[in-house]
Amino acid sequence: MGEIYGGGGDNLFPHTRRSYLIAVTGLARHYRTSPEFITNKMIKDYLLLL
Repeated sequence: MGEIYGGGGDNLFPHTRRSYLIAVTGLARHYRTSPEFITNKMIKDYLLLL
């Protein structure tokens, strides 16, 4: 998935960073894989399930 907006999240508020972490953790758990192996199609499919 790469870095968020190319900045790595350094300029994000703590709550926003925590929210992103929770979302990515849920996505990785759903697919039982590391976030680095998740594709855009997998993200789209996951969002359709929510």
